[in-house]
Amino acid sequence: MNLYLREMDRNKKSLIIWTIILASTIFLMMAVYPSIAKESKSIEELFKSMPKALLSAFGLDKLSMSNIFGYYATKGYVFVTLFGSIYSIMLAASMLSKEEGEKTIEFLLCKPITRTEVVTNKLLSCITNIIILNVLTTAMLFISFEIFKIESFSMRIFGLLSIAPLLLHLTFASIGFFMSAIMRKSRSVTSISIGVVLITYFLSIAAYISDELEILKYFTPFEYVNATSIIIGEKMNSTYLLIMLILNIAFIAAAYIIYNRKDIAV
Repeated sequence: MNLYLREMDRNKKSLIIWTIILASTIFLMMAVYPSIAKESKSIEELFKSMPKALLSAFGLDKLSMSNIFGYYATKGYVFVTLFGSIYSIMLAASMLSKEEGEKTIEFLLCKPITRTEVVTNKLLSCITNIIILNVLTTAMLFISFEIFKIESFSMRIFGLLSIAPLLLHLTFASIGFFMSAIMRKSRSVTSISIGVVLITYFLSIAAYISDELEILKYFTPFEYVNATSIIIGEKMNSTYLLIMLILNIAFIAAAYIIYNRKDIAV
């Protein structure tokens, strides 16, 4: 438990910064919604002149900017999923690797604690930080919806659009945690982890550009929590939920196995 609290303390500054950035951005984006809703007809007319593939990639071909969910899906949701994923994978990717990079691993392993306990405490700290980030940003989102709404909105859809980013962030965190177990230099892990998020994000966009590229959507977690599908269907795809569950279990289990067998440099 001491290690868990130590990790929470070490990461509280970045958690506060990222939470403020995401929460304030959500509020500012939603503050513009009432004026956008009033001009939605002219805006949607402008969209008609844009390439269909581009509109499809951002859900603008199926959602209306006059609806609060349609507006959020094309504006704030993209920001929350993308930057929240970057925070999550960066946090997880540094959990184990930073001990070797900062040469503190020898001190840590000298304590009466097993490697499994080290991994578990760091994993729990990572999950806790991500949950706190999502709870606070969801609270700000709800406040923003209540302040700037034009009409009542479905709490079911709101709940799904709140849970989906959390599942996405946890998925990227599991990938980052796996990377942290196999790599030694935290700086290298950080740059690679950001690359993983950006590549998978652009894959989600590319999947809508051409029918030939549609298969790419199965290789990007961003598609698993697609806001357009959630809003229209009022549910999350069960197949995608299963894939995310498998990915989380597989990457975390691999991290445990690799770290316990790893020849750690001290």
